[in-house]
Amino acid sequence: MRLVFTFVTALAVSNPAAADSAFSTEISALCEKTKACAIAEMKKSLPPNMQEMAMGMVSQACVSIEQSYAYLENGEYADLVDSATACMKSMSSLSCEELMNDPETQACKDYEKEAEKYETNY
Repeated sequence: MRLVFTFVTALAVSNPAAADSAFSTEISALCEKTKACAIAEMKKSLPPNMQEMAMGMVSQACVSIEQSYAYLENGEYADLVDSATACMKSMSSLSCEELMNDPETQACKDYEKEAEKYETNY
């Protein structure tokens, strides 16, 4: 799922200690929107006895992802914060239907292109 890749990549390459409030705001907004869309979809497709368990998992998704990358303390990727912020903002502006269909916004394409310079060739 491209959305998850973009979301996790943005968290992974950012420096949580140095990220500006705009990035924090946008990553939170995208996470909350993604959770709301996932919950709405689950309510339509899961039986009631499975919804409670699934909602519990979804509710912890943002916290878990942010904690997974809390150890990143260097500023090596600080130059990506602005483009990552623009990507998160562009994703947050999409409808749930658009968000769940693996969108590729121009801001995210720009971010991915900029992030390519950090890829290692094995």
